[in-house]
Parts: sequence; structure tokens; C-alpha cells
Amino acid sequence: MCQRLTLKLMGGFQVREPAETAMPTRKVEALLAYLALPPGRRRDRAELTALLWGSRDERHARHSLNQALSSLRKAFAGSLPALFEVDGGGVALAAACVGSDVAEIEACLEAGSVAALQRAAELYRGDLLAGIELREEVFEAWLADERRRLKEAMVAGLRSLVVLLQAEGALDATRRSLQLLLRLDPLDEAAHRLMMSLLAQSGQRNAALRQFRECSDLLQRDLGVAPEAETRALYQRLLRQEGSPSPAPPQSPPAAAAGPVAAASVARLAGDFERSQVLFATAAEAIDQVPGEDDRHAATLEAR
Repeated sequence: MCQRLTLKLMGGFQVREPAETAMPTRKVEALLAYLALPPGRRRDRAELTALLWGSRDERHARHSLNQALSSLRKAFAGSLPALFEVDGGGVALAAACVGSDVAEIEACLEAGSVAALQRAAELYRGDLLAGIELREEVFEAWLADERRRLKEAMVAGLRSLVVLLQAEGALDATRRSLQLLLRLDPLDEAAHRLMMSLLAQSGQRNAALRQFRECSDLLQRDLGVAPEAETRALYQRLLRQEGSPSPAPPQSPPAAAAGPVAAASVARLAGDFERSQVLFATAAEAIDQVPGEDDRHAATLEAR
């Protein structure tokens, strides 16, 4: 059993184990990360040169790849001599010797328990390989696809986590998960509604109203639409809890077309979030139990 190479790839690149192992260049970091996603997959040398040195002629690209591989072997020669599996045409990392935060996130999302999903959220510290920009077209396209895939999977996992936490009555943890969800997917209107409801239930009515305005501004700016009727109705219910008039929600712009909102890549978790609409409705009903102003004031607000 070999010693393990442990990589942090979310939010930047870092070799965690063996400790204090530095890579000489960004391209060497990118090469090691690519080979680790996933480890054990044999990568053809032509694939690697096109990925990282596609802007160079073939001879110089092969030379640069050989230098990068030599740097990697030297960096781990003492601690991980069995790390690299190299033949004349391809390169791979020994799967048993490699671990990464990406692999752990994916395993936690697959497990789907509250503890596992919270661990995935903890590990998701930013975009994959944040800060690495190589100006190589093939690499940048691969990186954009991987970032999108991981983000969509994490969004789906957070949606499932919100459902599980709310069912347990863990409202503070639900709010924290919603905050992360909205950072990753700020156009998730159902998440905005639940955040409004939870803020109102905890006595933070003004914060709930601000949440609506933030949601409204994002939808108008990015999609050219106003919030859904359900969201506006929740906003009006919140307004009825205050003695002084507040501004009415913005009206839908004429002839506005809704843009697409990216669907989560994990259908099982997305289905869990759809079923959470019952919990959203429960939270919204709880707002109606908060003592409000008289019916005349409510009717005035509804007419605005």
C-alpha cells in the first residue's frame, strides 16, 4: 500500500500530502490535477500536449510535456515512487495512491445523508482550480465543463440537504445551506422564497423583505422577468405584518421572456427538492399566523 497523494483542487490548487510539496509552474499543477480527475485513467501523450501546449508546434509541445512529467516524478520520487504509471504512449496516476477533495465531494453527494451533504458543502470552497488560467483553449474548455458539472451537482446536493434539514426542524442549519445554495444559484426562486419564510418565522421581517427585493432585482437583471406569483404573494403576506406601508413589488415588464435556469445534473436530488414544495407551503402558512394589521390596511397594500 503506497503513501497517498492528497490534493486540494476546489478554490485553488494545493498538495496537502506529502506536505510542503510545491510544483514549479502552473502548467505542472494543471497536469497533475488533470491526471487526478480521476486517477487511474490513462491519458494519451497526444491528449496531454493538446490540452496544455496546444499553442506550440508538436516538437516543442512534446518536449514541454516530457519536462513537466520529469518535474512531477522528481517532486514525488522520495515519497511516492509508485505514483506514476508511464509507458511509451500514455500516463496515469496509480488510483490507490491518490485522493482529492473533488473525489470526496462526489462520494458525499452520492451518499446523500445529512452528514455527507454537509461535508460536501464544507469541501466546496470555490471553483475547481480557481486562479489557474493558462490561455490554452483546450484546457480552458475542459476546466469550464468540469466547473459547471461540479457546480450543478453541488447545487442539487444542497437542495436535497435543505429538504432534509427542514424536515428535521434544523432551521439555523437550513438557512446556512440556503445561503450557500443561493451563492451558487442566485436565480433559484424557490430557495429565495424559503429563505424569506425562515427569516420571517425567526422574527426578521425586514430581512425577509430585503430577500424579496434581492430576488426581484436578480430576476429582472439576469432574466428580464419579475418574481413568480407565489413569491409576490409571500411578499404581500409579509407586508401585512407591518403597520407602516411598504413599497409594492415590481410589476412584470410587458412582453418579457423568461430565460432558462440551469437544471441540476443529479436528477435524484433535484426530485427531492421538487417534493420540498410542501415544506415551502408549510413555512408560508406559518407567516400568516404572525399577528398583522387590520384588514383595511391589508386591502390597501393589496391594491398597490
